[in-house]
Amino acid sequence: MTDTKLPLHIAQYDPATMEGPFRALLGRWGVLEQSSPFYDYWQPILKDHRTVLDDLVMAFDGEAVIGLAQVNWRPTLDNKARSVTYFINADQPKEQVARAIKQHLDIILAKRGLTTQVAFSPPEYADYNAFYEQIGFVHRAEYDSMRMIWDGGDYTKTAVAGLSIHHYDHDHPDPVIEAELATMFNRTFANEPACADLEGKDIRKLSVHGGMWFAYAREQATGTIVAYAECGVDGLFSAISVIRPYWGKGVAEWLAAHCMDHFRANGIDKLWSLVRTRNAASIRLHERMGWKRDGDGVYRYFFSQIEQA
Repeated sequence: MTDTKLPLHIAQYDPATMEGPFRALLGRWGVLEQSSPFYDYWQPILKDHRTVLDDLVMAFDGEAVIGLAQVNWRPTLDNKARSVTYFINADQPKEQVARAIKQHLDIILAKRGLTTQVAFSPPEYADYNAFYEQIGFVHRAEYDSMRMIWDGGDYTKTAVAGLSIHHYDHDHPDPVIEAELATMFNRTFANEPACADLEGKDIRKLSVHGGMWFAYAREQATGTIVAYAECGVDGLFSAISVIRPYWGKGVAEWLAAHCMDHFRANGIDKLWSLVRTRNAASIRLHERMGWKRDGDGVYRYFFSQIEQA
């Protein structure tokens, strides 16, 4: 299963037998304290990892968990690629543990017909850059993104005549609206290679289990959705798009301001966003709304073809 010399074994997470060691690892990382900024991230995974992840794989040294990898359910690039996140305990040799996990994941994902693992490395974990490449990932700079932040300050909010803003309500799911939002996403991000197409059911799953919420603008005369925004409950301003006939009319600013208002109304006043380093239009929109670049840190993206059996 591995080519390392460590006395480790890799297994898919089974909460019936592994929750104790898993909690022990998270406890050592300090993320089970409510004061931790990562508390809300891990709680849904502990509650039922299958609702928020495609898979969860752990590396054990004896009975102790020393590393893990998450496979996100949402496709990226295309329906045969999945984003993965590796976490290795600080006192372990990252390359050896991660290589063992990756080999195991390749076997699992290949059986599902998947072809690519996609990982990204935030600037605060820059030491992961080298180890991703050491275990077989390739850095592709065209996907790199920078973090932009907003922590208060003025922003423009001017309504656009003929349009109205709405929220998708997962407590009252509407397959028609879900399909409209998915179609809007697919159309506007068709040229964004990191965005795989969504289906209507994905909108509902992202809202119920994925920690996301959606706002959109409708043309009152026709009912057509002309703008779309996707946001995370943790303050992530994930995506915004406007159909071409409404470019330059202030729709993006109005919808972005609405989302920022919604965050603030729910007690979140520190927002963040990831923007492609080459996406000048999105950078300008953020800056018009009072956002700033978070230093010079860059999120780097790494890709690895899954070894097929």
